[in-house]
Amino acid sequence: MAQWVAPLLGLVAAALLVRLAAEWRRYQRREHIISGRQLALRAGSGLLLVAVLAMMALGVNLKFTSARSAAVYWGICLLLVGAAMVLAMLDLWQVAKYARRRRAEMYQRMSSYLEQVVRRRNTDRAGDQ
Repeated sequence: MAQWVAPLLGLVAAALLVRLAAEWRRYQRREHIISGRQLALRAGSGLLLVAVLAMMALGVNLKFTSARSAAVYWGICLLLVGAAMVLAMLDLWQVAKYARRRRAEMYQRMSSYLEQVVRRRNTDRAGDQ
């Protein structure tokens, strides 16, 4: 089983790196709506996931001499996964913050448009009388 797990994880890691590079290019060309902070969070979590995938690919082929060394190795892997999850949650928080701000701006524009419509209607009615 370990013979096909390592190459499969390598393919997943390569795909993740290609996607990160594409995100970076889009950000550099200003075609992306995310902020620099969000890109850094995504790149950080992506690189952590690549490290985890590399550790997993290596770990399935390692012969651990003791349970302690295996626990330390897989514990480090788990900590890296946890760090990637924290970065992903921070990115999600940034996305939600941006969405709230955009929604507030949209409501503000709709409100001022409706106020203009009401004012025009009132002036039209006042002019008809």
